[in-house]
Amino acid sequence: MAAGIPGTDVALMLAIALVLVKEGRHDREFLDRYTTGYPRFEAYLLGHEDGVEKNPQWAAGICGIAADKIVDLARRMANVRTLITVSHSLQRADYGEQPVWMGIVLAAMLGQMGLDGGGFSYSLGALGNIGKSQLAVPLPTLKQFHNPVPDFIPVARIADMLLNPGEPFHYNGQALRYPDIRLVYWADGNPFHRHQDLNRLRQATMAALRAHSGPIRRPIRCLRHRARSKSSLQRSMSSALSGSCRPCAFSTERRSSTNRPTRALPYRANGHRKS
Repeated sequence: MAAGIPGTDVALMLAIALVLVKEGRHDREFLDRYTTGYPRFEAYLLGHEDGVEKNPQWAAGICGIAADKIVDLARRMANVRTLITVSHSLQRADYGEQPVWMGIVLAAMLGQMGLDGGGFSYSLGALGNIGKSQLAVPLPTLKQFHNPVPDFIPVARIADMLLNPGEPFHYNGQALRYPDIRLVYWADGNPFHRHQDLNRLRQATMAALRAHSGPIRRPIRCLRHRARSKSSLQRSMSSALSGSCRPCAFSTERRSSTNRPTRALPYRANGHRKS
């Protein structure tokens, strides 16, 4: 197949998906049983929302691959066991989540998830030592303890948890319920940099802060913007007590019933994780 234009992977996969739908090659039984939201995706695919059908002719002008080659690829993928894998680099770009999401959608449409040699894989060979031989000398690690708390949430649903405390949700075939949390501790990452919808996460965080009584802990500058000298640290502390991390434009100011600012407590905004 001729090489496509970088950054146009989603257009190619949408066109493949359309061929599967038009020719009845997608696994409707799998989609109905194991996924949610597919009808909305298919409506977009067929152009019901924007008037543009995502067909191979449409994709050819975007990704630089001939329409007949896209049709042939779609048919071959449906006729044999197919593993869809997206690279780490594919995600490290503007709108990088979209090809990852679309790859999962396409794998679900083929209905081969859970089958040997089929389904979806992310960054094959780069993460989790997949496809690589074991190291002769294992890396030093600490023994992992058993978490006595059985409750959990999927890491991508932090905003949903904050916006819907106590509400039920479905995950991986289980009926679970979002906890109503009072404390978040996050290690190894920063959701305010890496969440899939930063604006919604910010709104959810603010809503959760406003929902609880008492003094609100305001953030110092996050680690990305923290001060590197004593004098600048004092300035950033002053900024925190005024209610914002200026580089992040993240403010948690709250006023008491007397309309006076509540006393701010220093608080690092760089680390949060599920309860």
